[in-house]
Amino acid sequence: MAWSSPLSVVHVWEKKELTFTSTRRWANPYKDVTVWVDVVGPGFRTRVFGFWDGDRTFRVRLLAPMAGEWTWRSGSSPTDPGLSGLHGEFRAIDWSEEEKQQNPLRRGFLRATANHHAIEQADGSPFFIIGDTWYAAATNRFR
Repeated sequence: MAWSSPLSVVHVWEKKELTFTSTRRWANPYKDVTVWVDVVGPGFRTRVFGFWDGDRTFRVRLLAPMAGEWTWRSGSSPTDPGLSGLHGEFRAIDWSEEEKQQNPLRRGFLRATANHHAIEQADGSPFFIIGDTWYAAATNRFR
């Protein structure tokens, strides 16, 4: 089965969802089949595993961490023509500064700073974490 997705454009850090339909039914698709796509982009290569989403539908969700041209090729174990050997490409573009101001999540994943003393976003923007924990739950303060 020769199938490919049309070229699409997404923003960096924006979810791209690929949907595949198995050509057969599985007794227990959750454990009987594994689906993945191999993703290649500018200086980047990884395998992203998918999940069963009911009936014969499987999905793989991925994102591009940098702008540029990206390609993907699907695979499955066991091999299924509806899940394996499919391919496609997409272009990832950067968010404008105005779009980043509207939603700070468009700056990328969180990571440790170079000195490992703070947290920053993927584009180097500082990130201030506010939170609380239940560390005191094991003390005599909570009976």
